[in-house]
Amino acid sequence: MRRALITAAACLALAGCGEPAAESGTTKPDPAATPRETFTVSGFVTANGSFGLACNGIGRSADLHQGARVVVLGADGTGIATGALAEGFADDDSPQGRCIFPFTVRKVPEGRGPFTLRVARRDAVPFAR
Repeated sequence: MRRALITAAACLALAGCGEPAAESGTTKPDPAATPRETFTVSGFVTANGSFGLACNGIGRSADLHQGARVVVLGADGTGIATGALAEGFADDDSPQGRCIFPFTVRKVPEGRGPFTLRVARRDAVPFAR
């Protein structure tokens, strides 16, 4: 499965979206602070799976399913943006029975990298902006 995550990281499609980051919720804005640009991370994870009513990871991939958390970590290792795996679908090119789970993480702040990506309980894998 580690190979699948590395493959997923290699297949990340990155697109700058130029949206300012959300306000921090402070009552007095810092005049020195400038709105940060953000970007969107999209990709997919492939897992051994079953194909009942929904595609779900099985065995060592059991933590991969629709709704599993996807976290982008900044250089300091803290989570800076989150998303979730979308509904999985069968990998038609694979006779082994695999599920493909797409994901999108929006509003990842620029300038916080190098970045890593953690899916479910997997080890984080690096990716380049």
